[in-house]
Amino acid sequence: MTRLTTSTSPLTDNVYGAFMKKLFKPVTLSVGALMILGLTACGQGVENRDAPPEVRSRAAVAEDVEVTYFSNTAYALFRSQQCRDCHVTGGGGNGAFADDNVNTAFSEAKVKFDPVSGDPASNQFVTKVGNGHYCWGAGCDASKSEITTALTAWKDALSSGGTLADTTDPTPVSIVALVDPAPQEPNAPVTLPETAPSQFDAVYTIVTDENQGYCSRCHSSTTTENAPQRPFFAESGYDGAKQNAYNAVVSAGLINLNNPAGSKLVVRPYPGLHNCGGDCQVLSDSIRAAITDWAVAVTDPNAKFNDDPNDAVLPSKALTLRDGQVTSGGARYDDFLIAKFEFKEGSNDSSSTVAHDTSGVEPTIDLRLFGNYRWVGGYGVAFGMGGQARSISVAQSQKLHDLIVARGEYSVEAWVIPDNTSQTGDDTSAVIASYSSGTSNRNFTLGQDEYKYVAHNRVTETSGSALDTPNGDTVVQTSLQHVVMTYSETAGRKIYVNGVPKVCETAITTSSGEFPTTCEATSQASITGPLSQWDPGYLLTVGSDTNGSNQWMGIVKFLAIHRAALTEREIKINYDAGVGQKFNLLFNISDFRDQASSNGQQIGSRSYIWFEVADEFIHESADGRRFVVVHGDQFDGVEAKAAWLAKLGSLGYELLLAVDRSIN
Repeated sequence: MTRLTTSTSPLTDNVYGAFMKKLFKPVTLSVGALMILGLTACGQGVENRDAPPEVRSRAAVAEDVEVTYFSNTAYALFRSQQCRDCHVTGGGGNGAFADDNVNTAFSEAKVKFDPVSGDPASNQFVTKVGNGHYCWGAGCDASKSEITTALTAWKDALSSGGTLADTTDPTPVSIVALVDPAPQEPNAPVTLPETAPSQFDAVYTIVTDENQGYCSRCHSSTTTENAPQRPFFAESGYDGAKQNAYNAVVSAGLINLNNPAGSKLVVRPYPGLHNCGGDCQVLSDSIRAAITDWAVAVTDPNAKFNDDPNDAVLPSKALTLRDGQVTSGGARYDDFLIAKFEFKEGSNDSSSTVAHDTSGVEPTIDLRLFGNYRWVGGYGVAFGMGGQARSISVAQSQKLHDLIVARGEYSVEAWVIPDNTSQTGDDTSAVIASYSSGTSNRNFTLGQDEYKYVAHNRVTETSGSALDTPNGDTVVQTSLQHVVMTYSETAGRKIYVNGVPKVCETAITTSSGEFPTTCEATSQASITGPLSQWDPGYLLTVGSDTNGSNQWMGIVKFLAIHRAALTEREIKINYDAGVGQKFNLLFNISDFRDQASSNGQQIGSRSYIWFEVADEFIHESADGRRFVVVHGDQFDGVEAKAAWLAKLGSLGYELLLAVDRSIN
């Protein structure tokens, strides 16, 4: 899921809405504040669904809302950095504003910064870090800026208020503290021709040679050794096979001539360790060398983008994705959250071996990483064969048992990118996330069985009966997917993928309202009832069972466990919120100051077109086009533009916007 908003930046000398609407003809745009950080402060979370219901005052509810604002802004930042090492109860820091208990942290943080009247750019937090106190990431100035942004979000959320109505979505928060990016002249892009060039031969020889890798054992439509896996870039043995292989390379974006080392064909063998057969690094180096030779042969280092002054289309200044300013995801529904893993640790320290539970619900279930794993950009952990994350102790994991069994309902929510659609487990599924012991004793498990997602839940059977998405549907895809498994004692299990219910133990039928949906009751054996058979002595694992069996391979970018069966509306809110790092990209169009809009306004000297994009693994368009220039009529909708910006930017391309000279 990628969300895009365009707007003139607050840095512009004037608002230039007519120009924006002319540029992106297929899209209805609004000129205003970009919605970046969302705070889950309303909706059904104000209702206590425990039985018997607790009678609470409106003041108490309002305080909970304020804590939620703090939790999703400043607290989220404090807990993701070194603050959590000292600024906790009993720690050595002055004030427990990063305490495991979010309510304690909220009280302590207000001592140092008043979210009502305080200045986000001038306070104890900013001053301390600005003077060199345990900075992180790109240095003290960058850390100071992150704190200022987080405090601004907290203050804005509080001032914008919220609602306690059940039917209102979480209130987004506007952040306008943006910085001018350094201007960069766009270089001419290196493009791939339609017909396979001679430079492709070296790459083709490697991927079709079984002595150099196992590519042809899966990525060929004619293979009989394994189930054929798209893209078919290792086609061979028939007329036209090389051209078909080349077409697959182009359509799947496997080669990046602007950045050979970032090509998918290079990083999949190493560090991805993806079925390379022998020495993965040697295979990766060989492919990279072949792509590098190709790039050198066709690149003109002096070429510039569009030197023709008479051309109707001119480029903005260029950016890469990493020139963007980092923000976080959108508004989420987390009112019944009891465990949350954002996998941000690797963004600052790739050697970290722990993924922290940032839910704020005690005790936190931190996960220790083992075996074949690696941190990935934009937040997340990739698991290969032998990789696993496991809770550090039974005592920590027991909160899942205690909080879920008491209510008789729960949800497991994950953002994942499966490595392939052929993996399965020894007992019905490979394990994405599980609260279990070994392979035969499970409280719950969310897994994958080839093209199906599988949900295990223990009611009477120790292994938990299995519910899977329909056989005829290729639900699992090797792209970013939002998967949610829910259970309640009365409705049983449901599995949602990208906000849509795919299989249900009890039917969903709504013909009107916000989400008109039909999900028929499954013909699979359904078992519902109390969770009294759950065992408190199990561990939470990600990537495999506790003993390493039922290995799942892929990337987990987010994992959350809720002590409620989320509704379709709540799941849709979280799906729309997206996941991972998001970047504000300001494309400088100040060079077009001689242009005027239909209402006569001029572009100012600091004018930008503003995008929000996410660094995610996104499938390319169906026809395989790979645009570096983003032009309004090349895409069918807002999300397509954002997807391509993110895709090209994560591969190291320069990003720029094509600007129509005749905008008025």
